[in-house]
Amino acid sequence: MIEVINDIQTHTNSYLKILEQDPNHRFRSWEHCYNFFKDKEQFRQGSELERMACLNLGFYLASRGMYSGLNGLLWKDYRIYSGMIEILMDPDYSTLWGIGINQLAHNNALIDKIFKLKSRLNDTIKSIPYRKSTLDQPDYISATDALVTKIIFGTMGCVPSYDTHFKKGCTEAGLNVNHTFDKESYLAVMGFYVENNKTFQHASFEISNSRGMEYPDMKVVDIYLRQLGE
Repeated sequence: MIEVINDIQTHTNSYLKILEQDPNHRFRSWEHCYNFFKDKEQFRQGSELERMACLNLGFYLASRGMYSGLNGLLWKDYRIYSGMIEILMDPDYSTLWGIGINQLAHNNALIDKIFKLKSRLNDTIKSIPYRKSTLDQPDYISATDALVTKIIFGTMGCVPSYDTHFKKGCTEAGLNVNHTFDKESYLAVMGFYVENNKTFQHASFEISNSRGMEYPDMKVVDIYLRQLGE
């Protein structure tokens, strides 16, 4: 337990040091996106704020490696996020924004909502066609776990960013996670947070105080597990 406590503190300090040293580091893209979506009640479809929401989400995803060209996003403009944002704004998901892990861990109804949201985003993304040239047959955006979870992570902050580094970090921490983002993996991550609750809460206080904004629990545990896997 002492090793985990010290390790979480070390990675917390490392994260903060990076942000202090570079005022324009790509890690700040999550902060910009998450803070922008805090004012979600102001969004109206087709409004200037909704277009700014698309830009914020798109740039955040680009800064986190989602525009490599492998999933098709590279061939679309920022307005493709309009339909995804409309789903995120559904009042049915209003309880998920920034929710704490202790509130979420034993609430099956809320967990089911998260995976319903994941499924809806998945279906919307997969329906978006793209062409690399006029001669090509249309292909469709790949709704990978990394992409879908990064969208929720950068706006609501209630799921981890489930990509290669995060999964590797989970393995390093001894968590039993699957290669796909499912309930079993999600519960394992939340269980790890609850097991080290006091240490993560201390880290959350330290980060939030340093950054001048409230970091959701899932972001704090993501910071630790991601750095463990890099």
